[in-house]
Amino acid sequence: MLLKFAEPSPDALALHILGEDTLDAWLDAQGDATRNWIAANGFTGAIGQALIVPSGNGEAAMALAGYGTKARRARGRFALAAAAAKLPKG
Repeated sequence: MLLKFAEPSPDALALHILGEDTLDAWLDAQGDATRNWIAANGFTGAIGQALIVPSGNGEAAMALAGYGTKARRARGRFALAAAAAKLPKG
């Protein structure tokens, strides 16, 4: 089932929700520039983390939101709320 939260927009960024346990597998499919940017910014997939990843020309290419671990999510609610508040509109 495909969830749709808003109509498509040319200004919207792809949002990748990544947990601490899924980040490494996702990174394996990314290019060196993306992996290096994420490492340099200390993104680990922890709850509350958010990061904009630039494209090769410096424009925003995608956004990342940390989803933590299954155990951490079980101890609280609204795991994505802190990350969402840190991301720009779009």
